[in-house]
This record gives sequence, structure tokens and C-alpha cells, in this order.
Amino acid sequence: MTFLNVDLEIASETSLAPLLDALLPTVVVLFHQAESGRHHATLELDIDPCGPANPDEGILSFCRLIRALAPEARHCWNHLSLRQFDIGYDASQPPHATQMSLDTTTLVALVEVTATLAVTVYPRQSKAES
Repeated sequence: MTFLNVDLEIASETSLAPLLDALLPTVVVLFHQAESGRHHATLELDIDPCGPANPDEGILSFCRLIRALAPEARHCWNHLSLRQFDIGYDASQPPHATQMSLDTTTLVALVEVTATLAVTVYPRQSKAES
């Protein structure tokens, strides 16, 4: 498996604009939708053309941005209904088994910003899908 990136999934019952405005241009908004009173966005870091080298680097970079938020944006962050870092892996390349771990510094940072963690493994494509 190959590490791809860390996305940040956020959702709220109120506008995400103060938070998104504060994080731009350090992040790229991959998805943003407001429907039926629910606002949802998926963010990716835009601080290095190759993206973070590993999950720890990606999560810690996001956490630094969050800790540095101005009061209005921090208020928006604190009232999100979803704050989830999603580590993406591509399973199409050997080896077929990979152990993923996070440094304790990263785990502490996750707790400090009250975020959850998800891991997405994108499956191998069959020859018929290629």
C-alpha cells in the first residue's frame, strides 16, 4: 500500500465560510456543499506540491493551522458536528500488507483539536476495471 494524503472532513449546521476563509490558501477545498441546512467540506493541504510525506506530517500540519485560527474561525471549528482526518492509502501497489502507525505527538494533537481519525484504503482495480 502507498500513502496518498490526509483529508480533513468537516460538517456543520451553520456556514463554514469563516473557517474556510481562514484556512485558505493553505488548504484546497476539494468539496463543499450546503444542502438542507447542513454544510460539508473536504479539505486537503496545499503547502507542498507533493503533499505530506506521511500521515503524521499531514495531520500535524492541519493541527498547527487549527491552533492558529483567529477567534471567529476557531468558534466555527469548535461548533462543527464533524472534524475528521482521513488518511488515504492506495492498495493497488505491493506490498499487500502495510502497518500504519501514528506518533504519540500526532495522537495528542488530534485530541487537542477534538478531531477523529479515519483510514480509507482504495482497493485494487481488477483487470476488467482498468
